[in-house]
Parts: sequence; structure tokens; C-alpha cells
Amino acid sequence: MGTISSSYNCTNQCGYIASPNYPHNYDNGIQVTWHITSTDGKYIQITFLDMQVQSPQPTCLKDHVNIYDITKDGDDKLLGRICVAKSLQLQNTYYSSWEKMKVVLDTDREYNGVGFLAKYESKTFELPENLWHDVIFNGKSFSHI
Repeated sequence: MGTISSSYNCTNQCGYIASPNYPHNYDNGIQVTWHITSTDGKYIQITFLDMQVQSPQPTCLKDHVNIYDITKDGDDKLLGRICVAKSLQLQNTYYSSWEKMKVVLDTDREYNGVGFLAKYESKTFELPENLWHDVIFNGKSFSHI
């Protein structure tokens, strides 16, 4: 199995990631990892705009895309696993809890599809105005005047 890993730094309206060869079929037997990092105090939002990952089993044991939140402690927390082709029920937007996220495309040696196209952005944590009193975030204290 071939392994590819890429890293992206995101500070605002960032960009797009796509499976290899998109919009044409990805290769069989590959694992591709995208590491997305934002600036301190922000989180990542990723939205899948197009998805066709061939996996004939509902258990996602064949081709699939995993979306991970990388926690402040550096742990991988699975946010979702996608293994369906263009499902209308597909949750297509995911959010990290901190400034790091990882997306992994894992394919077997049998079926393939066009893969995916996703847009990622860096977002600022925002609290409603009425909750902005004596907030502690990232070790810093903030008060609303």
C-alpha cells in the first residue's frame, strides 16, 4: 500500500483538498493523510463538496475517508467515517475542537471512485454577547465591558 502525507497551515479562508487524481478515480491500495493546522485560538471547519468513495459494505471496511479532530492533548478523535457514494444523508461538514484536524483516505485493492473534494477554513471561537463575561480561554481571562 502506498502512503502519502501532506500538511496545510490555515489562517483564514484557506483552501481545498482533494483525493489523488480528483475528479478522476483514485488509485487502489493507497493511504493518503492530510494534516490541517490553524492558528492558536481557532478551529478548523471542513466541508465535503463532492464525495464518491466506493465501499460495498456498510461497515466501511473497504475504501473510506476518516475525519479526525486532533485534540489539545494531541489525541486523534474520530469525527466521522465516510464510505458511501454521494449520499444525501451524508454529514458533509465537520469541526475540530481545537486548531488541528486530520483527513485520511484509505483504499483497498478492489474498487475505486472519484474520491472527494473538500473545502477547509479556519474559524474563530465566538460566544454570544450575553455569555462574554469572565471567560477563560486558553489560559487567558477575558471580560466583556
